Amino acid sequence: MSLLTELIRQDPEYLQLLKTVERDFRLQPLPILASGLCDGASDAFLVSLLEDSNAFRNGAALLICPEEKDCVRMLGMLERYGFRAAFYMARDLTFYNITASHEYEHERLRVLSGLLEGDYDAVVTTPDAALGYTVPPQKLKQNTLLITETDPLDPKRFAKQLTEAGYVRVDLVDSPGQFALRGGIVDVYPPYGVFLDADSDEKRGSHALRIELFGDEIDRMGLFDPETQRMTQTVSSAAFPPARELLPDKEALEKLKKAVSAQFRATRDERACEELIRKARRSTARKEARVSFGSWTNILPWSIPSVPVCSIISTAKDWL
Repeated sequence: MSLLTELIRQDPEYLQLLKTVERDFRLQPLPILASGLCDGASDAFLVSLLEDSNAFRNGAALLICPEEKDCVRMLGMLERYGFRAAFYMARDLTFYNITASHEYEHERLRVLSGLLEGDYDAVVTTPDAALGYTVPPQKLKQNTLLITETDPLDPKRFAKQLTEAGYVRVDLVDSPGQFALRGGIVDVYPPYGVFLDADSDEKRGSHALRIELFGDEIDRMGLFDPETQRMTQTVSSAAFPPARELLPDKEALEKLKKAVSAQFRATRDERACEELIRKARRSTARKEARVSFGSWTNILPWSIPSVPVCSIISTAKDWL
């Protein structure tokens, strides 16, 4: 690859392209379309451009491929050449109240949280995922939970915070998005976290966290293996995001009510009116009961503050 990249860097057209990209990127970051290259030349071109644009790029580059299989191939290629890369998956819209896995949602949160921490040089995704809406960076920062071993921790209040942050209470934690409370022990498995030990050495990623309490005081805190349930490393602090991208609050609920009312007044379909009334009542009841919303994605533009993924990464200074 080094030979190909050196040859590309000697090409006058590439040098002109790099100058144009640097000039235009500083004024206003816009998408770049690269076409007409075979796979080998395309890979060498991307590697060269990522390396050479690092001087004027403020954060991660967003690479858009036609399909997910192309994203997987490109992700593997970038990792082989030393880039810190991630694959941002598209959201499957849910229009019915069904029980579904949140594995992909947790993976998206891992990527978004990693962008906040500056973990990536590039993020690979598809057009529908790039145009999809997600939590704004400032909202994700605001909802990040921080725990230090010197601060008191009320287990009941903390369990309430975790529930409001989208975590599901279980008897035994074994996957991201879960937490357990057993006597004086609290287990949390975030989709992403930044963990510091006593020597301020940092560990990032999705790791299960155990907090052992003596009353409201933290006696010991550390990472543990969900399979063996044994602690593997002690930590002094942990910061981790919510377990859900979208966390409806009072303001979001009010926006939803207004949007439903507007739709109700505009429609002449009786069946549609009945459905709107039913959804509004169910949503209100769930909010009051503090039960997680299963299908907020179908009313996302109405109710919850959100931004397109492509705008987040193109203005990476807001993340880093």
